[in-house]
Amino acid sequence: MVRLSAPTGEYQLTELPAGVYQVTYELAGFSKLVREGIRLTTAFNARVDVTLPLASLAETVTVVTGSPLVDVVSTRGAPSSRRRF
Repeated sequence: MVRLSAPTGEYQLTELPAGVYQVTYELAGFSKLVREGIRLTTAFNARVDVTLPLASLAETVTVVTGSPLVDVVSTRGAPSSRRRF
């Protein structure tokens, strides 16, 4: 079952059968939070208050280096034409 909360963060699930439930809270920009073991009995109202922590930002930068495409050490090159004038 999926429910969206009101702008105030409140939500209500009605007519749930008695049992043990797990509730998952998710919102963009926040870490996902799971509450387990919420036990509901007949004619029981449960209040479950939570505070979602801010999600952490992570960034990965990969730098790859290698040999230069031009040989900057050797003076050997393609044959050149030598003319005398």
